[in-house]
Amino acid sequence: MISAPGVRAGAVVLGLLCLPSAAFARQAAAPAPVAAERSPFQRGLVGLEFGGGAMTEAWNLNGARETLINTTFALWWTYQEGRSLVVEFHTASVFQEAPRTAFVQALVPILRCRVLQRGQSSVFIEMGAGLSWSDTVTPPRGTRLNYLTLTSVGLTRRLTRQTHAVASLRWLHLSNASLEGRNRNPDIEALGGYFGLFVGF
Repeated sequence: MISAPGVRAGAVVLGLLCLPSAAFARQAAAPAPVAAERSPFQRGLVGLEFGGGAMTEAWNLNGARETLINTTFALWWTYQEGRSLVVEFHTASVFQEAPRTAFVQALVPILRCRVLQRGQSSVFIEMGAGLSWSDTVTPPRGTRLNYLTLTSVGLTRRLTRQTHAVASLRWLHLSNASLEGRNRNPDIEALGGYFGLFVGF
């Protein structure tokens, strides 16, 4: 016959043995934590951006109006809340009358700053400057090596937790900054639209 103290001791041991399994059951029953959204302008975020657009010369024409069709691949790093460094690699076709259509590549670091956020959308401004090189002179009477600057106002819009659509109105300036003399420094001053997809990690 089991004594009352023995029953109490057995109950205590059984309770101690059941504590871990009960805690595990509560943990298993708890809902999984919801993954946080990844805003492009969240500090510390890194990501990739793929995009492209079309631009046309707006002023300072070089006898005829040049048109650009380009695609971009970019690395995005938000080093401070609301401020990002975006390094874009461009490949573009510049349609010009002479000597022929130019195939241009460029590397352009850009500072992108959020100026307004409403719900899942953010408005930003950006500015960047880099180098470009071409398989022929561009614009006409110009050079193959040029500086390229970009200024934009744009919008990001959340699509999924990790992806955002990006759209902007861009101004592009391309010239050699008179490195080959003032008589050989035509420029391209173009306006156009850009559309991209950002994927954050």
